[in-house]
Amino acid sequence: MAARSPAHAAVLGALIGDAAAIGSHWIYGAGNVAARLGPSPAFAAPDKANYEPPAYYAHGTKSVGESTHLGHATVVALAALATAPPSAPLVPGPGPWRAAFLAAYDYGGAWVGYIDSATRGTMANIKAAVDSAVVAAVPDADPAQAAALAKAANSIGGAAALSLGTPEYLPALRKALADTKVTAPGDDALEAFSTALAAPIGDGNDTQTNALCKVLPYVLAVDAGLARDDVLALVADAIAETQNNSVSQLAITNLFTILLDVVSGTSIADAVAAGLAGLDAAVDAGTPHAAEYAKYAHLAVTLAADGVDDCVAVADEHFGSACPLEFTLPCLYHALSVASDYHDAVNRALLVGGDSAARTAYLGAPHLAAPGNGR
Repeated sequence: MAARSPAHAAVLGALIGDAAAIGSHWIYGAGNVAARLGPSPAFAAPDKANYEPPAYYAHGTKSVGESTHLGHATVVALAALATAPPSAPLVPGPGPWRAAFLAAYDYGGAWVGYIDSATRGTMANIKAAVDSAVVAAVPDADPAQAAALAKAANSIGGAAALSLGTPEYLPALRKALADTKVTAPGDDALEAFSTALAAPIGDGNDTQTNALCKVLPYVLAVDAGLARDDVLALVADAIAETQNNSVSQLAITNLFTILLDVVSGTSIADAVAAGLAGLDAAVDAGTPHAAEYAKYAHLAVTLAADGVDDCVAVADEHFGSACPLEFTLPCLYHALSVASDYHDAVNRALLVGGDSAARTAYLGAPHLAAPGNGR
């Protein structure tokens, strides 16, 4: 399959990278992946026999070539981009993404497989958002008005209304309210309601790598000609839908800028250097947690420059291989600095083990999009 642009190649590279981890994701312990699956574990079939502790067998219903739940988050984001309203053709806003999320993961949804606690929490937040917005916008409304507003909002999609956050939303809400035959709250209250409903619903404490896979498709904005700052604003909004905290914003945005630079024609080495500079600038600006993340990113790149290229040993001795971003970011900086090509990058991440699917998805994106890779 030929990619039509570096941005398309990045998304394709992420999806393939995630699928490569289906049979080794969440096998922990230095050397355990190689011992159980050999030196090239890509596209190993899920087999419980390979998941003696320390490991978690999550993908037993899947077959070779299928996505993990992390890769499917990329698919959900693509679906949201495809269903964005006419007034915002590349800006899905919260409504289309929430609709795509529920269509994938809710009861009867398209996704059949492991659903983690973060995904379950996001579903609960989407479903609770309408009632919370009613209380925030019209706290003094009589019960009939409050019930009518909730009913009207739910009739046009609730917190997952495709037009939420766009000019089409308020007219649709007013029409739905008229159908309830109840006196509607005033325009100020309706605007406050729509603002509250569109507010980020992400977890304030979740700092795992989940949201990184969700934002990778936003590199397609490059093909649409969006300015860099506009793309990063969309990414920030997307992160906040599942992980509404400063750590996630810092780390995921930083990693996304590396991918964005590569898609825009920068070499991976230069993009990594720019990523380090971005972390240093965040430290200078007093951004919370930036000093810690910059320290370990610099260590990762320094180790690579000193010829320490064994990703398994580096993860085991310095960073770890679990799901939190504090482990993921330096592991990715190291892999980006030592991998020679797409296959090498994905294979290195697989051999490290742990939350490998998130890392193989991310590493697959810039390595397939990189200039001169023979797409």
